[in-house]
Amino acid sequence: MTEKKEGAILAFLSHHGVKGQRWGVRRTKAALARASRREGRTPPSEEHARSRELLKKGRKNLSNPELEELNKRLNLEQNFKRLNQSTVAKGKTKTLATIATISTVAGFLNTPPGKAAVALGKVAVGNILAKSSIPVTKGLPIKVK
Repeated sequence: MTEKKEGAILAFLSHHGVKGQRWGVRRTKAALARASRREGRTPPSEEHARSRELLKKGRKNLSNPELEELNKRLNLEQNFKRLNQSTVAKGKTKTLATIATISTVAGFLNTPPGKAAVALGKVAVGNILAKSSIPVTKGLPIKVK
């Protein structure tokens, strides 16, 4: 090709997509909303930027005043996060507590006393269902219409 044709082709070709976007992949409305929120963010404060610079520098390379400044900033951030938990963090805490309880119960049910308790429970439920007017098939109550 001649230089004239190459120049014309290069002048014609241009990119009109989103930087980093793959061909044939469409962004969802949620992804577009996240991107627009990121663009509208306010830049971090000078203190925050300074603390991140100090962290990158490495703790062994910090002077005493720098280390004290970094320690104070990290303590403030940690206290703020602890005192202002988001609803997600609260839900995560409750979920983890529930999972711990369930795993404790499941562990108990695999022991001999747990198996005995399950057997007694089955007998008790069977007696209650036998006395009631609910029809039972294969140990499970059937919905009556």
